[in-house]
Amino acid sequence: MRRASKAGAPRRRATSEPLDQWLFSLDAARYDEFLRALDNPPAPGPKLRSLLRRVPAWRK
Repeated sequence: MRRASKAGAPRRRATSEPLDQWLFSLDAARYDEFLRALDNPPAPGPKLRSLLRRVPAWRK
């Protein structure tokens, strides 16, 4: 019995863990638009610049 429970452990873990991948179902035009958005992100704004200048809490 112990072998059966150990053998099933990886499968149980794989099915219980959240996936880090997403499935996008898009038509061709929206897919092209999606790729353009990924390839051309907006310029960093003042909030992002401020965040990137901060010293992380773990380095204080």
